[in-house]
Amino acid sequence: MNSKIFTISILIIAASTMAVQASDPTVLFSDQILEYTPNADYTTQNSQVVLSQNSGCLPWISDGAGWNAAYPASALTLPNQGVYIASSWTNNYTTIAVNKSTSARYGQVMARIAYQTDNSVPKYSFVRFGLFGAPNGTFATEVVNKNAYLTDPVNGGPAVRFWPDQLQETQVGGLAYDLAPTVAGYQDVTINYDLVSHTFDVWYGTVKVGDGASFDNNITSFESMAIGGAYWTGGIAVLDSWQWQTSDTTPFTTYGVAIPTTIPYTEPSPNTNLFVDHIEGYEITTTGANDYPAQNSKVVYSQHNGSFFAVTDNSGPFTATEPKRLVSFASGDAEQYTTVAVPKSSTVRYGQVMVRIGKTYNMYGNDWVRLALCGVTNPMFSPPFAEDLYPDAAADIIWHIGGKFEYGTKNSDGTNNHMVITDVDWPQSELHEVTINYDLQNKTYDAWLNQTKFVSGANFEYDLTSIEAIALGSQYASGGQTNTQVLDYWHWKVSDAGPFTCYGQEVTAACGDYGTVYKAGDLNSDCYVDFADVAEMAFEWLTCTDPANTRCDQYWK
Repeated sequence: MNSKIFTISILIIAASTMAVQASDPTVLFSDQILEYTPNADYTTQNSQVVLSQNSGCLPWISDGAGWNAAYPASALTLPNQGVYIASSWTNNYTTIAVNKSTSARYGQVMARIAYQTDNSVPKYSFVRFGLFGAPNGTFATEVVNKNAYLTDPVNGGPAVRFWPDQLQETQVGGLAYDLAPTVAGYQDVTINYDLVSHTFDVWYGTVKVGDGASFDNNITSFESMAIGGAYWTGGIAVLDSWQWQTSDTTPFTTYGVAIPTTIPYTEPSPNTNLFVDHIEGYEITTTGANDYPAQNSKVVYSQHNGSFFAVTDNSGPFTATEPKRLVSFASGDAEQYTTVAVPKSSTVRYGQVMVRIGKTYNMYGNDWVRLALCGVTNPMFSPPFAEDLYPDAAADIIWHIGGKFEYGTKNSDGTNNHMVITDVDWPQSELHEVTINYDLQNKTYDAWLNQTKFVSGANFEYDLTSIEAIALGSQYASGGQTNTQVLDYWHWKVSDAGPFTCYGQEVTAACGDYGTVYKAGDLNSDCYVDFADVAEMAFEWLTCTDPANTRCDQYWK
């Protein structure tokens, strides 16, 4: 498992009319601003990025909190962090640069930027993005004139500027030329250049807005890419991702597409499986007596409001072929949870819980599924609404099947809170995985939806010193509309060796897992009928336990 590689691809822009990109690109730099320590300097966390100008405001990592209504924070959710780009000195830039030397003829740089002033009134605040013929690219002091701004007279190359309400490009002589009105929120800006003809094109989002502009200087090689922010009377921008790639043979002829970030999959070793269930080998439920907890002694009902967690092979669009099964779970009472728990006490520092579930139809937004790590053995979620924080939970994930996630956390002042992440709905025909990786010492956790992290470093809601159970519950909030989901797999594993840093992967099914089917002749329960079972039988040959026969072994005495 340690050698597996997974690829997290975020922000890929697709269009059926997209032109063919360079066939042999070399990626010089790519950063989608993921997995950084929040509220800390960006340049100290990425060795490829330098602070080439410092006018009193360091480029620091944030999740977008504090933006005004025109640039909602929900557009930039963890782990998709951003870098604040701003300056503390009027007309002077704070700039970050990536120093790379290239003389490849063709190249493309792209940045995803949200540009805003500090209130709804446009102010003279500037963001510039461009290439330089020298390391540590820097921008000249800003001239407050819409149609003119200074560039580096020797080393300045193609560049764009965000003027209030207008995207502009550099032309010969350092003049600014309007390209397109800026759009609220996060937008991609792409510069495609030709180092031989000394020309460049500009794309704003998926629209080409600049065509064939000349470099300000006849540069023969580029040595840095830079982005900077300045202000006159206030303003700020957030950098969400940026990249630089080149080609010796093929020009870049279309807008940029985010380059996937490739990360090696690793797990702490050793780690211990506290609980694994592939939902295999169970009897199909015909009555409540045959339901899931009745067939798995590690699973209990901690809440029971009118609906069983029933073992099935067919529920809505989902089917399973023997020995594979599904668990159909729901609540029978509006605004009440039915919950199953796995009671298991653990003080091991690091842990991971993963579930794979699917919904059986397109449910309303007031239907909830909830997964929590709890400090009691029989957790009970509070009705009527899923937003009510559970008083004994370390990590608490709620998904409204209508299209949003919530997660519980603790604010810096010690109060509890729940955060909302929108637009995470999925089709009713798909199974999806939710993973919680936790640190019992630091009392923090991350959470993943499939291969995308949506919670990073959240504080435990409550300061637990041990996890006593994991719990999975379901409820609905409208009469006559019972929400139903299917559980396909779940696990809980722990490690003292190191943290779980990736989304969960299914543990390979093993003999002895709950639901294992043993043949009648498998006397030693090793999942094989072989000579080991014959030896077992031979060892017990002619022994007896008949209480009426005094010559039999009387084990009951």
